[in-house]
Amino acid sequence: MQPTSSAPTARAAFWIAIVLGALATAAAFFDPLRGAAYAALFFVSAWGIRRGHAWAGVVLACLVAQPLIAAVFRPRPGTAASQALSIGICALFALALGYWPLRAARQSWRLAASRRYWPWIAVLVADACLWLGFSFYMMPTAAMEPTVLRGDCLLTDTMIWRLGRTPRRGDLIVFRYPVDRNQIYVKRVVGVPGDRLHIRDKQLYRNGAAVPEPYAVHQTAYTDSYRDNFPSNPGEHLPDRGWGMVRNNVRDGEVLVPEGEYFVLGDNRDNSLDSRYWGFVPRADILGGPLLIYGSYETKEETPDATPNSILNTRWNRLLKAL
Repeated sequence: MQPTSSAPTARAAFWIAIVLGALATAAAFFDPLRGAAYAALFFVSAWGIRRGHAWAGVVLACLVAQPLIAAVFRPRPGTAASQALSIGICALFALALGYWPLRAARQSWRLAASRRYWPWIAVLVADACLWLGFSFYMMPTAAMEPTVLRGDCLLTDTMIWRLGRTPRRGDLIVFRYPVDRNQIYVKRVVGVPGDRLHIRDKQLYRNGAAVPEPYAVHQTAYTDSYRDNFPSNPGEHLPDRGWGMVRNNVRDGEVLVPEGEYFVLGDNRDNSLDSRYWGFVPRADILGGPLLIYGSYETKEETPDATPNSILNTRWNRLLKAL
């Protein structure tokens, strides 16, 4: 299959789109939702370039530039030097591959029939919604079981949270771990500003009333003096934020949630590092709310990061499960 135009730039742009689409298809073996979505976008761009549509080249150039934009505006954990190296590599990638589709678009623009823009604007809007409106996280621990299993991949809505959505009691949230903001955690909101909370014999009480929690599980028979009777004397090392909560926010045996912050717990209540230990989650650190599980993989409990994700160890019964 060859491009309709014989121009070398059009051929180069066409094959760039085909190769990137093939790589995205291969990535779908490990990350089905994102791999399939980007494979579709690249192959649609290849089809448009083959047909001589100018805007198809613009769309492909935007897709190629996304890693650079992400590196600049969504810096990953690491040193300033490693982030600068990442930006530099992405910039070279964007320049090397983005030149051909933009040049092909310029050449095609001379033909009035190639200037139909609305289908390609729709493609760009779909890509923007996927990239700006959602984020993707993989659960690395068992702290939210059975709601979210270790190895579940979460499609997270971020747009409405950027627009100011207020967390509510019972919401699942994705947030930056306050002790180390390079880490991402998933927990459930159990206390909003103004709430008074305490735990007695594993039962959560809010504003004086017992809270029904059908999602919470307790896997240990014994009662821990701090974990299961909170707040009390920790008797163990806590991060500074945890000690600050115990010293400054406990009133009459209850924790008072301050304005602009939230108290969160894991559903696997006996095996969760949560607000009992490191304090409240600031609203500014909440990134979004999980919508559904788009992938799920069996992992080795002792070394979850060493288990490769693929179709071979997929939990098929977890796919597209709403949260």
